[in-house]
Amino acid sequence: MDFNLEKMYGKEFTKAIEWIHSETCESFGRDFQRRVGELKKGVCLIYVMDSLDALDSEASVKRITKSIKTDKEEEGTYGMEKAKYFSKSFFSRLCSIMKGKDVTLFLISQTRQKINPGLFEEKTYRTGGSAMNFYSHLVCWLGVVKKLSKEVRGIKKIYGVKVRANIKRSKVGKAFGKADFDIIFNFGIDDIGSMSHHMKFDKKLIPMYEDNPKPLIDLVEKAWKQDEKDSTPKRKKRFQ
Repeated sequence: MDFNLEKMYGKEFTKAIEWIHSETCESFGRDFQRRVGELKKGVCLIYVMDSLDALDSEASVKRITKSIKTDKEEEGTYGMEKAKYFSKSFFSRLCSIMKGKDVTLFLISQTRQKINPGLFEEKTYRTGGSAMNFYSHLVCWLGVVKKLSKEVRGIKKIYGVKVRANIKRSKVGKAFGKADFDIIFNFGIDDIGSMSHHMKFDKKLIPMYEDNPKPLIDLVEKAWKQDEKDSTPKRKKRFQ
């Protein structure tokens, strides 16, 4: 990365992170499972793989290496090894090795357009195979819904984007929820500005909450919980 991360996020942040380069899905899987196995009680692990699309399979790397040495085309056109590894080897072992451990795994991937999708099929898909949907606790799809602009001396300037988070699967809360938030270039996620918009709050008062955003956070959390409560059908509990 070409950014000065210590300057952007501070020394404490950069010291708490270990940067790992994994070329293949198998090497990533071995590294993650080893770290989980060695994790001691009372210690947490947050592991972020960004992104699955950048990983190749060991079989594919061997084919590419052979093709370079022989100056010939790769033998066959494969591409299923990655999905097969995740579904047959990686995800199937996660439940047992993560049991009792304080571990959170984030898997980031890009969406791709399907060619000639069926009438009821999703028009987009992601890498990793269907096992990711089965084993994950939360599946969140992000997409830009609007470009944020401001007119400066008669010229329209784009200063950020509005992103929509679409929860397609959730084991930790209600699924199919949506939430919008702003990302400002050279700043990051505008959490206070996004919250004030949700609350129909005058953005001119944002500076008041820059140093102490807790009152606004509490207001948004209260409103969110009330929305969740109001959207739940009033029925007698079946299971006590």
